[in-house]
Amino acid sequence: MTRPINAKTKNAASAREVAGVAHLFQAKLDLQNLRITNAPRNITISNNENEEITFTSVGSLGNVSAVEEGAELQAYSIAVTLAGINKELLAIALQQHYQGRAAKLWLALLDKNSLIIGEPILLFAGRIDAMQWNAGENAQIILNIQNPLADWERPKLSRYTNSEQQKLFPNDKFFEFLNSLAEKPIFWGS
Repeated sequence: MTRPINAKTKNAASAREVAGVAHLFQAKLDLQNLRITNAPRNITISNNENEEITFTSVGSLGNVSAVEEGAELQAYSIAVTLAGINKELLAIALQQHYQGRAAKLWLALLDKNSLIIGEPILLFAGRIDAMQWNAGENAQIILNIQNPLADWERPKLSRYTNSEQQKLFPNDKFFEFLNSLAEKPIFWGS
């Protein structure tokens, strides 16, 4: 499936020479958002709420697997390798809960001064499924990101228990005496 390029980006790219491309990666973690880019300098863009968000340059993002798509309604995934990252980013990744958190990957067109041309193109949006990491001289994090259709394949486990009911509705007492009824003998038609 082809990615649509908005008119603003198309016009800006035709007016200025495109000298390169950069990936912009964002992961929404518990305490903060991780925003990094493989561009030679930090890149600031406006999001949908007209807020300025900055992607920190890490020099080399590492590797991004091919973005697969198809006509079938199924879950697709990508692997994003964050290589050559500093120990602060590694600590953020290891200390925070990552599974199920939203992640996005954009492609940005750059001019000869490494300034962004137009608006970035969204390549993939999904949720972080798994993370592998290698610590050492060249610290590396590999994130497996799945699109939202992967949630359809996961079982939704819910039990008819008081504790499960309290999670959903804290003041509901419907299942409060369920455990005491479990071993109660029932005499049917005497």
